[in-house]
Amino acid sequence: MRVLFRSNFLYIFFILFGIGIHTITAFYQPLAIDEIASLFFSQTYTYGELLLKGGPEVIHPPLYYVLVKILYSLFQSVVILRGFQVFLFIFMLYLLFRIGTEIALTKPQIYFLLTSWSLSPYILRITYWLRMYTLAITLQLIVIYLTLQYLKQSQMKLLLWILIVEFLAFFTVYGSVLFIASQTVIAFYVYFNQRKYLMFFLSHAVMLFSSLMSILIILMMSSDELTHHLNWVEHPNFGNISRTLLNL
Repeated sequence: MRVLFRSNFLYIFFILFGIGIHTITAFYQPLAIDEIASLFFSQTYTYGELLLKGGPEVIHPPLYYVLVKILYSLFQSVVILRGFQVFLFIFMLYLLFRIGTEIALTKPQIYFLLTSWSLSPYILRITYWLRMYTLAITLQLIVIYLTLQYLKQSQMKLLLWILIVEFLAFFTVYGSVLFIASQTVIAFYVYFNQRKYLMFFLSHAVMLFSSLMSILIILMMSSDELTHHLNWVEHPNFGNISRTLLNL
Protein backbone atom coordinates (compact mmCIF):
# COMPACT_ATOMS: atom_id res chain seq x y z
CA MET A 1 0.00 0.00 0.00
CA ARG A 2 2.83 2.39 0.89
CA VAL A 3 4.62 1.61 -2.39
CA LEU A 4 1.39 2.23 -4.33
CA PHE A 5 0.89 5.55 -2.52
CA ARG A 6 4.43 6.63 -3.32
CA SER A 7 3.99 5.61 -6.95
CA ASN A 8 0.75 7.58 -7.28
CA PHE A 9 2.33 10.55 -5.53
CA LEU A 10 5.19 10.54 -8.04
CA TYR A 11 2.75 10.40 -10.91
CA ILE A 12 0.79 13.35 -9.52
CA PHE A 13 4.04 15.25 -8.96
CA PHE A 14 5.11 14.74 -12.57
CA ILE A 15 1.64 15.68 -13.87
CA LEU A 16 1.78 18.94 -11.91
CA PHE A 17 5.36 19.43 -13.04
CA GLY A 18 4.21 19.06 -16.64
CA ILE A 19 1.43 21.59 -16.11
CA GLY A 20 3.99 23.96 -14.60
CA ILE A 21 6.29 23.58 -17.60
CA HIS A 22 3.42 24.32 -19.99
CA THR A 23 2.37 27.36 -17.97
CA ILE A 24 5.87 28.83 -17.70
CA THR A 25 6.56 28.18 -21.38
CA ALA A 26 3.27 29.73 -22.44
CA PHE A 27 3.75 32.93 -20.46
CA TYR A 28 7.48 33.49 -20.95
CA GLN A 29 8.27 32.08 -24.40
CA PRO A 30 8.41 34.75 -27.14
CA LEU A 31 5.90 34.48 -29.95
CA ALA A 32 6.97 32.08 -32.67
CA ILE A 33 6.67 32.88 -36.37
CA ASP A 34 3.45 30.89 -36.85
CA GLU A 35 1.91 32.52 -33.77
CA ILE A 36 2.63 35.96 -35.17
CA ALA A 37 0.89 34.89 -38.36
CA SER A 38 -2.15 33.64 -36.39
CA LEU A 39 -2.46 36.93 -34.53
CA PHE A 40 -1.89 39.07 -37.60
CA PHE A 41 -4.33 37.16 -39.81
CA SER A 42 -7.07 37.05 -37.17
CA GLN A 43 -6.89 40.81 -36.66
CA THR A 44 -6.49 41.75 -40.33
CA TYR A 45 -9.48 39.85 -41.70
CA THR A 46 -13.09 40.58 -40.80
CA TYR A 47 -15.44 37.90 -39.49
CA GLY A 48 -17.14 37.79 -42.87
CA GLU A 49 -13.87 37.31 -44.71
CA LEU A 50 -12.82 34.57 -42.32
CA LEU A 51 -16.09 32.65 -42.39
CA LEU A 52 -17.36 33.27 -45.93
CA LYS A 53 -14.13 33.51 -47.91
CA GLY A 54 -12.15 30.89 -46.03
CA GLY A 55 -9.65 33.16 -44.32
CA PRO A 56 -6.03 33.91 -45.12
CA GLU A 57 -4.56 30.41 -45.41
CA VAL A 58 -6.13 28.01 -47.86
CA ILE A 59 -4.49 25.07 -46.06
CA HIS A 60 -6.13 25.99 -42.73
CA PRO A 61 -9.82 26.38 -41.89
CA PRO A 62 -10.99 29.69 -40.43
CA LEU A 63 -12.51 28.57 -37.12
CA TYR A 64 -9.40 29.05 -34.97
CA TYR A 65 -8.75 32.49 -36.43
CA VAL A 66 -12.31 33.48 -35.55
CA LEU A 67 -11.76 32.30 -31.97
CA VAL A 68 -8.49 34.25 -31.67
CA LYS A 69 -10.19 37.33 -33.10
CA ILE A 70 -12.98 37.10 -30.51
CA LEU A 71 -10.62 36.58 -27.56
CA TYR A 72 -8.23 39.31 -28.62
CA SER A 73 -11.06 41.79 -29.24
CA LEU A 74 -12.34 41.09 -25.71
CA PHE A 75 -9.06 41.16 -23.78
CA GLN A 76 -6.45 42.80 -26.06
CA SER A 77 -3.81 40.54 -24.53
CA VAL A 78 -1.49 37.89 -25.94
CA VAL A 79 -1.09 36.60 -22.37
CA ILE A 80 -4.82 35.77 -22.29
CA LEU A 81 -4.49 33.95 -25.61
CA ARG A 82 -1.58 31.89 -24.29
CA GLY A 83 -3.54 31.32 -21.08
CA PHE A 84 -6.39 29.91 -23.14
CA GLN A 85 -3.93 27.43 -24.66
CA VAL A 86 -2.88 26.36 -21.15
CA PHE A 87 -6.54 25.95 -20.22
CA LEU A 88 -7.03 23.67 -23.24
CA PHE A 89 -4.03 21.60 -22.15
CA ILE A 90 -5.42 21.14 -18.63
CA PHE A 91 -8.83 20.31 -20.11
CA MET A 92 -7.11 17.66 -22.25
CA LEU A 93 -5.79 16.04 -19.06
CA TYR A 94 -9.31 16.01 -17.64
CA LEU A 95 -10.66 14.42 -20.82
CA LEU A 96 -7.92 11.79 -20.76
CA PHE A 97 -8.80 11.01 -17.14
CA ARG A 98 -12.46 10.57 -18.06
CA ILE A 99 -11.56 8.44 -21.09
CA GLY A 100 -9.28 6.27 -18.97
CA THR A 101 -12.10 5.81 -16.47
CA GLU A 102 -14.56 4.90 -19.23
CA ILE A 103 -12.31 2.15 -20.60
CA ALA A 104 -11.72 0.80 -17.09
CA LEU A 105 -8.04 1.62 -16.70
CA THR A 106 -6.64 1.28 -13.21
CA LYS A 107 -5.57 4.40 -11.34
CA PRO A 108 -1.83 3.74 -11.91
CA GLN A 109 -2.53 3.27 -15.62
CA ILE A 110 -4.50 6.52 -15.76
CA TYR A 111 -1.77 8.36 -13.88
CA PHE A 112 0.84 6.94 -16.27
CA LEU A 113 -1.24 8.13 -19.24
CA LEU A 114 -1.59 11.63 -17.79
CA THR A 115 2.11 11.78 -16.87
CA SER A 116 3.18 10.71 -20.35
CA TRP A 117 0.91 13.35 -21.88
CA SER A 118 2.07 16.08 -19.49
CA LEU A 119 5.78 15.47 -20.08
CA SER A 120 5.63 14.79 -23.83
CA PRO A 121 7.88 17.28 -25.70
CA TYR A 122 5.60 16.96 -28.73
CA ILE A 123 2.51 17.90 -26.71
CA LEU A 124 4.44 20.78 -25.14
CA ARG A 125 5.47 21.95 -28.60
CA ILE A 126 1.93 22.30 -29.90
CA THR A 127 -0.13 23.12 -26.81
CA TYR A 128 1.28 26.52 -25.91
CA TRP A 129 1.41 27.78 -29.51
CA LEU A 130 -1.26 30.16 -30.74
CA ARG A 131 -2.14 27.71 -33.46
CA MET A 132 -5.17 25.59 -34.18
CA TYR A 133 -3.74 22.18 -33.33
CA THR A 134 -4.40 22.28 -29.59
CA LEU A 135 -8.06 23.08 -30.14
CA ALA A 136 -8.38 20.34 -32.76
CA ILE A 137 -6.87 17.70 -30.45
CA THR A 138 -9.13 18.84 -27.61
CA LEU A 139 -12.20 18.49 -29.84
CA GLN A 140 -11.08 15.04 -30.95
CA LEU A 141 -10.67 13.92 -27.33
CA ILE A 142 -14.18 15.19 -26.65
CA VAL A 143 -15.41 13.04 -29.55
CA ILE A 144 -13.64 9.97 -28.15
CA TYR A 145 -15.26 10.50 -24.75
CA LEU A 146 -18.70 11.08 -26.27
CA THR A 147 -18.29 8.01 -28.47
CA LEU A 148 -17.59 5.83 -25.45
CA GLN A 149 -20.70 7.27 -23.81
CA TYR A 150 -22.78 6.66 -26.93
CA LEU A 151 -21.67 3.03 -27.27
CA LYS A 152 -22.91 2.49 -23.70
CA GLN A 153 -26.14 4.49 -23.79
CA SER A 154 -27.15 4.60 -27.50
CA GLN A 155 -28.69 8.04 -27.08
CA MET A 156 -29.30 9.97 -30.28
CA LYS A 157 -28.43 13.28 -28.62
CA LEU A 158 -24.94 11.93 -27.93
CA LEU A 159 -24.56 10.99 -31.59
CA LEU A 160 -25.68 14.49 -32.56
CA TRP A 161 -23.06 16.03 -30.26
CA ILE A 162 -20.40 13.71 -31.69
CA LEU A 163 -21.17 14.92 -35.22
CA ILE A 164 -21.24 18.58 -34.15
CA VAL A 165 -17.86 18.35 -32.42
CA GLU A 166 -16.36 16.45 -35.37
CA PHE A 167 -17.65 19.20 -37.66
CA LEU A 168 -15.95 21.82 -35.46
CA ALA A 169 -12.72 19.79 -35.41
CA PHE A 170 -12.71 19.56 -39.20
CA PHE A 171 -13.13 23.32 -39.57
CA THR A 172 -10.35 23.84 -37.03
CA VAL A 173 -7.83 21.57 -38.81
CA TYR A 174 -8.58 19.91 -42.15
CA GLY A 175 -6.35 17.03 -41.06
CA SER A 176 -9.18 16.02 -38.71
CA VAL A 177 -10.56 14.18 -41.73
CA LEU A 178 -8.14 11.39 -40.76
CA PHE A 179 -9.73 11.24 -37.33
CA ILE A 180 -13.20 11.16 -38.90
CA ALA A 181 -12.00 8.32 -41.15
CA SER A 182 -10.84 6.35 -38.11
CA GLN A 183 -14.18 6.95 -36.43
CA THR A 184 -15.92 5.66 -39.55
CA VAL A 185 -13.80 2.49 -39.54
CA ILE A 186 -14.59 1.93 -35.86
CA ALA A 187 -18.29 2.52 -36.50
CA PHE A 188 -18.24 -0.02 -39.36
CA TYR A 189 -16.39 -2.56 -37.21
CA VAL A 190 -18.88 -2.18 -34.36
CA TYR A 191 -21.86 -2.47 -36.70
CA PHE A 192 -20.40 -5.44 -38.59
CA ASN A 193 -19.68 -7.39 -35.39
CA GLN A 194 -22.69 -6.44 -33.29
CA ARG A 195 -25.32 -5.52 -35.90
CA LYS A 196 -25.98 -2.44 -33.84
CA TYR A 197 -25.35 1.31 -34.15
CA LEU A 198 -26.30 1.54 -37.82
CA MET A 199 -26.93 5.28 -37.51
CA PHE A 200 -23.50 5.69 -35.94
CA PHE A 201 -21.89 4.12 -39.01
CA LEU A 202 -24.08 5.84 -41.64
CA SER A 203 -23.71 9.30 -40.09
CA HIS A 204 -19.93 8.95 -40.00
CA ALA A 205 -19.83 7.67 -43.56
CA VAL A 206 -21.74 10.79 -44.62
CA MET A 207 -19.48 12.98 -42.49
CA LEU A 208 -16.36 11.43 -44.03
CA PHE A 209 -17.68 11.79 -47.58
CA SER A 210 -18.68 15.41 -46.93
CA SER A 211 -15.29 16.23 -45.44
CA LEU A 212 -13.41 14.69 -48.37
CA MET A 213 -15.63 16.50 -50.88
CA SER A 214 -15.09 19.78 -49.02
CA ILE A 215 -11.32 19.37 -49.23
CA LEU A 216 -11.55 18.46 -52.92
CA ILE A 217 -13.69 21.51 -53.69
CA ILE A 218 -11.35 23.79 -51.75
CA LEU A 219 -8.35 22.42 -53.65
CA MET A 220 -10.09 22.82 -57.02
CA MET A 221 -11.25 26.37 -56.31
CA SER A 222 -8.04 27.55 -54.66
CA SER A 223 -5.24 25.83 -56.60
CA ASP A 224 -3.56 29.13 -57.49
CA GLU A 225 -3.91 30.46 -53.96
CA LEU A 226 -2.47 27.21 -52.59
CA THR A 227 0.57 27.51 -54.84
CA HIS A 228 1.12 31.13 -53.84
CA HIS A 229 0.67 30.29 -50.17
CA LEU A 230 3.20 27.45 -50.24
CA ASN A 231 5.70 29.59 -52.12
CA TRP A 232 5.28 32.34 -49.52
CA VAL A 233 5.67 29.97 -46.56
CA GLU A 234 8.80 28.45 -48.08
CA HIS A 235 10.34 31.86 -48.76
CA PRO A 236 13.73 32.05 -46.95
CA ASN A 237 12.88 35.44 -45.41
CA PHE A 238 9.50 34.35 -44.03
CA GLY A 239 10.75 34.75 -40.46
CA ASN A 240 11.79 38.33 -41.09
CA ILE A 241 8.48 39.07 -42.79
CA SER A 242 6.52 37.72 -39.80
CA ARG A 243 8.52 39.71 -37.29
CA THR A 244 7.96 42.81 -39.40
CA LEU A 245 4.19 42.17 -39.36
CA LEU A 246 4.26 42.09 -35.55
CA ASN A 247 5.63 45.64 -35.50
CA LEU A 248 2.98 47.06 -37.81
